[in-house]
Amino acid sequence: TVTIEARPVRYTWNFGDGARLVTVEPGRPYPDLDITHRYPRPGRFRLALTTGFVGRFRAGDGPWRPIPGQMLLDSAPQPLRVVEARPQLRGE
Repeated sequence: TVTIEARPVRYTWNFGDGARLVTVEPGRPYPDLDITHRYPRPGRFRLALTTGFVGRFRAGDGPWRPIPGQMLLDSAPQPLRVVEARPQLRGE
């Protein structure tokens, strides 16, 4: 029996406006906001993520051995609509 294990080690965020961000953590759901991006203008963009994996394997109960290199897995780009909101103070 051969056992293979893959572990994500790098996340490359492509924000669709030419900006990219590389992180070693996948980010957490709202409201934590640990992965953020400020778009330069409102519009429609396509957000994509590439995840880099490293792997290892073992035969039977033998020792774990590294798999050379890194596998990159691209997500399907997701459409994103960026809008702008401006706060206003109003008297009664």
